[in-house]
Amino acid sequence: MVDRLIGRIDRIPLWLVAGAAVALVLLIGSVDFFTGAQLSISVFYLLPVALVSWRTGGIWSYAFSGASGTVWYVANLPGNLEMGFSQATLLWNALTRLGFFLIVAALVGSTRRLLDREREQAATDPVTGLLNHRAFYRGARIEVDRARRYGHPVSMIYIDLDAFKQFNDQYGHKAGDSALQAVAQSIKAKVRTSDIVARLGGDEFGVVLPEAGVDAAEAVAAKLQRSVAESSAQVDPAITLGMCQGVVTFLQAPESVDQLVGMADQLMYAAKRSGPGGIASQVVRSGSEGLQSSPEGT
Repeated sequence: MVDRLIGRIDRIPLWLVAGAAVALVLLIGSVDFFTGAQLSISVFYLLPVALVSWRTGGIWSYAFSGASGTVWYVANLPGNLEMGFSQATLLWNALTRLGFFLIVAALVGSTRRLLDREREQAATDPVTGLLNHRAFYRGARIEVDRARRYGHPVSMIYIDLDAFKQFNDQYGHKAGDSALQAVAQSIKAKVRTSDIVARLGGDEFGVVLPEAGVDAAEAVAAKLQRSVAESSAQVDPAITLGMCQGVVTFLQAPESVDQLVGMADQLMYAAKRSGPGGIASQVVRSGSEGLQSSPEGT
């Protein structure tokens, strides 16, 4: 429930959050002014302070804390003067409230940064820095749903490195990790920022290409084939890592992410059977057709 509430807050445009926070501070200030100094409602200022700190953090949250403290001071000034408080007392109370607002802003901002860092780590493969299996499926599901909504094609490339186990056994896991990192960077360099790239496990990688037809997907596969060979040679000139790729293009959205990944996986194995460095591709007109079709290498 908390994650759902956080997600809804994060989807609100920043300008709307800022406007709502300003309006809320002014409303609380007005209520504070008419209720007088005898009834303290300063705790309610924390809601807009926390809201801005959650969405922006840093200097903006501190600036808004200062603005909230100023509104509180002005709203309570007439009542405090009537009660005979000295200027020193008024200043002390104002600084105390401001310090309280600033502490809350800092705590909320810090909590948000920690949460973002934990989410990023939970979605990232520790060796390559790419998305992990779980994050890949989450992103792919979004793209499949979008393809279904707008009638756009969607493609996926399933990648398996050739003889990587033998490479690991011969050169050791440290060299293997370096090779995986080089492969990951070469893949990222050859695809769009909107494409979803992940390490799906071991020496397997997946790339989802939103709105990409068969020609575009096959062109990317060809670029990756060359790029990975070049990047592995940079790790060790005596080494050339190749890879097998399965490329599937759905002209209409697949029934599920599992179908998209499953067909690309089948095509990758078909490519492996044809020998090192093979690429197998297939075009599927609709998700229901894909459920019954079998991969054919090209």
